[in-house]
Amino acid sequence: MRRTKSDAEQTKHDLVMAALKLFSENGYSATNLADIAKRAGTTRGAIYWHFENKDHLFSYLIEQGMNYLCNYIEYSYQQEGTFLDRTKRLFVSFRDLDSYELALFNFIKDNFIQVRKIPSVQSIFETFYQRAIKALNIVEKEVLIAQKHGELDENIDSGALSVYILNFLALIGIKSSPEIDLRNLVLGREVKDFSEDLIDFAFKGLNSIKKKS
Repeated sequence: MRRTKSDAEQTKHDLVMAALKLFSENGYSATNLADIAKRAGTTRGAIYWHFENKDHLFSYLIEQGMNYLCNYIEYSYQQEGTFLDRTKRLFVSFRDLDSYELALFNFIKDNFIQVRKIPSVQSIFETFYQRAIKALNIVEKEVLIAQKHGELDENIDSGALSVYILNFLALIGIKSSPEIDLRNLVLGREVKDFSEDLIDFAFKGLNSIKKKS
C-alpha cells in the first residue's frame, strides 16, 4: 500500500519520540538506530528516509528543543503587560507543555553534559550553545528594558536575573514528566502538582527586586 504524507509524518513523529526516550534512558553512545526503530515499531530504513544518521537525528532533537524554547520566550515577551506579567505568562506556558514539548526539554536537560564529551557531536553542542545564548539574550534584553522603564531595580545584574528565569523554566517543565516524577521519587508518596507553587515562588523572588517607589 502506498504511504501518504500523513503516514510519513506519523512515522517521523514515532521515531523522534522513540529517540527522545532512548537517548534519555541510555545516553547517546549506548543508543543505536536499530533500537530506535524497534521502539518506534518501524525499520532502520524508515530512519534513513528522514535522517542521515544518528548524529543527524540527535542534532535534530537539540535544534527542535532549543527552537521551541526561544519561540516560547519570544512570544511571551511580545505580549502586552509589564515585565513581571509577561514573565509569569512564560512560566505558565511551561507549566502547560504538551507531551512532545516536554519530552524535548527533558531530553535537552538529560543530554547537555553528555554532548560536551562526545567528539563526533561537538558541532551539535555548538548549535545548542548558540541557541541557549539566544534564549538568554532575549530574556536579558527584556530585563534591561524593564530596568530602563523603572520596573526593576537597575542595580540588579541583568545577566544573573536572566539565568534565574531560565532555570525556573527548567524546574517548572520537570513537573509534568510521567517518566521522571521527582515528587514521588524523593518523597515516596504521591503529592499534588507543585508547578503553581514554583511559579508563585519564582514570582515572589521577581517581585522582591521591583524598583522601590
